[in-house]
Amino acid sequence: MSVQTIDLGGPVTYVDHGGSGPPMVLIHGLGGSRQNWMLVAPLIATQGFSVTAVELAGFGGTPLAGRKSTLQTNRGIVDSFIARLGRGPVVLVGHSMGGLIAMMQAGANPASVSHLVLLDPAVPLAKTSPMRPLPAAFVRLLAARPRIGAAAAGALAKLEGPDRLIRNALRQYCADSAKLDPALVEALIEGERARIALGAPYLGYMQAYRSMLARTRQVGPFDDQVVRPVKAPTLLIAGSADTLVPTEHIRRLATVRPDWTYEEMPAVGHNPQMEAPERFVGLMLDWLRTDHS
Repeated sequence: MSVQTIDLGGPVTYVDHGGSGPPMVLIHGLGGSRQNWMLVAPLIATQGFSVTAVELAGFGGTPLAGRKSTLQTNRGIVDSFIARLGRGPVVLVGHSMGGLIAMMQAGANPASVSHLVLLDPAVPLAKTSPMRPLPAAFVRLLAARPRIGAAAAGALAKLEGPDRLIRNALRQYCADSAKLDPALVEALIEGERARIALGAPYLGYMQAYRSMLARTRQVGPFDDQVVRPVKAPTLLIAGSADTLVPTEHIRRLATVRPDWTYEEMPAVGHNPQMEAPERFVGLMLDWLRTDHS
């Protein structure tokens, strides 16, 4: 595993997990980073795939660097990253907001994506706050003014501290955070501590959240402009205990695209790749090894 930075209209950090075979690119969700994939990427890299995890603008080690962290900006980063790999279409795996960005990429540039895997993707109708205990309506109000929202989030982070902040988030959005790998939890805490140390750590978060809210506001345009243009074979996975993006809203996508493969993971919350890494990898690899032609 090696952490690297490349210039894609600004510095972008990614992790090369090695492996050989078809390329696979992993995209984290809102507030996420490369650490979100640390339990699954090494496993996948031993199973016939070359695995990289990219960090979006304003997240992990990728600074805003004059960019705004919108869905379009981050879709552009993903598109440029795939092109820079220069290995043809990739298996694109996206979690939460990253799943939304992955759908956008697959629709906008079908030749870049051979297979699409969506983990609890961001979709319309989900109203839960990503910054509990703050009410969802209040967080949306903060997102309307990203700099004010970022200052509020920074104040909350300072009050909580990275350890308590991460553990609270995991407790809220995992089915049972006590079962998480302790090394993963410590890596997430250290990543959050590093992000806070850089200063203004939540501006990209608020910009991205505002952009995501705008894209998921209306069901009809979302289905027509994001979901239906996808041409790649798609695996849609939902954690049955997801409280951030409730399962019924993810299940709805399977009715819009009955040609997609839909799977629910019992006793898993919003983060299958962290809560049940081996189960998730097994499920995904079994699907990828099936003929979808």
